[in-house]
Formats: sequence, structure tokens, C-alpha cells
Amino acid sequence: MRLLVAIVLASLLSGCLTYVDPNPPPQLLKAVGYGAVSDDLSQSPAQRRLLGMRAAKLDAYRNLAEQVYGLQVTGQSTVSDVMVRNDRFHALVDTYLRGARVVTTTAVDEATYEVIVELELSPDFYDCVHYPNRCTAPAYQPARTCNGCDSNFSAPDVQYSP
Repeated sequence: MRLLVAIVLASLLSGCLTYVDPNPPPQLLKAVGYGAVSDDLSQSPAQRRLLGMRAAKLDAYRNLAEQVYGLQVTGQSTVSDVMVRNDRFHALVDTYLRGARVVTTTAVDEATYEVIVELELSPDFYDCVHYPNRCTAPAYQPARTCNGCDSNFSAPDVQYSP
């Protein structure tokens, strides 16, 4: 009888176990950005198109960064006489993206561009972001400052060989 109860319990408990893939595939994130062509006549048509494409690219990178790291939102509301008098919010994304690439740049119409970017995240990315002490990837090294240059200049730490 005890053997039968043990077998039944073991079979019931084994149904609660889930399989975890030891080598999960990388995750591919995509983001879309839009940019408007300026109507500033002091710039040439080519400059306006290029700036519209750049705006779309930066918007796409910002949207991708929001997917990867999240978005910090702060807000404030002022209420007077049971009515909202002032309602403000501020959204902030402050991060580095490495490995993101532009997939397509498309002219939607004469005044708008669309850019799609993508970023492949390794399976251990979540652990690196949320549990840095578990991360096996090399830590990010910020750019070093050039000693002979002005204070706003920074150069990557790159070694050149002849």
C-alpha cells in the first residue's frame, strides 16, 4: 500500500517539473523608428532627407533601448478645486546599445522615413542586466579620456599595430 502511494505521489509531482533548455537560442528584438523631413528651406533637399533618415534611425534606437532596458517615467500633477490644473510627465532612456544594426531604411512618403533596427540578445543577457554578479560576459569599459585634448573628447581604448 505504501509503495502504491509513493508511486502515485511521484507521478503527480513529476508532472510539475518543466524542461529547461540548457542552450536556449538567442532572442532577436526589432524596433521601428520614424523621422520627418524638415521643411527648413535654408537646407538643401539632400540635407533635409539625410536629417529625416537620421531622425528615424535615432527614434528606432531609442525604441530598441526601451525594449531592452525599460523606460524611466516621472510625473507630476497639480490639482486645484478638484480639477487638474497641470499634468506633466518626463520619459528618459539612458543606455548603451552594442550590436544593434539597421535592417531597412524606407521612405514612407516625401516627408517621412521609416527605419527598422534589430539586436540579437544572448540567452544570458537577462542575468547580466538583472544579476551582474552572475554575469560571465566581460564588463563594459567606459571610454578613456584623452590627456592632451579638451575635456569633452573621449577616445575608445584601442591599440593600433603597424
